[in-house]
Amino acid sequence: MVDFLQRGLTCTGVWVEGDLRAADKEKEYARIYPRNEAIGYYVRTETVSAWIGRLDKNGKKVFEGDILYFRCEIDGDILEDYLLVEWRNKKDICGFLCRSLYAPNDFMDLPLIDSFQKEIEVIGNKFESADLFQKFSDKAA
Repeated sequence: MVDFLQRGLTCTGVWVEGDLRAADKEKEYARIYPRNEAIGYYVRTETVSAWIGRLDKNGKKVFEGDILYFRCEIDGDILEDYLLVEWRNKKDICGFLCRSLYAPNDFMDLPLIDSFQKEIEVIGNKFESADLFQKFSDKAA
């Protein structure tokens, strides 16, 4: 069973994980209550993201908006990519996917991610790692 855990970034730059109890897309801030704590923290609404129920090779939780580094060897060939974890809600698919930052039309679904868990590492996120996006858009061009 997947735990419905959320995280968000406070205005002081600290990530808070817990239960989202108050959110309004029209407002600048939402409230997240860490588990087993009585107080909630205000976080920037645009940074609220869900845990996808998966861990990387280091045991770190993977959240929507995270940037993953993927590297593995298959039949002597090295496969390497950087992936952005996204929520997709389209006619053909609804759920979390990992989109390639090198080839934005290529995706990995969660069962595929599960099979490569030992080769995936969280290296940043789209909220704090804008420099990573520039690096990939330069390479993709």
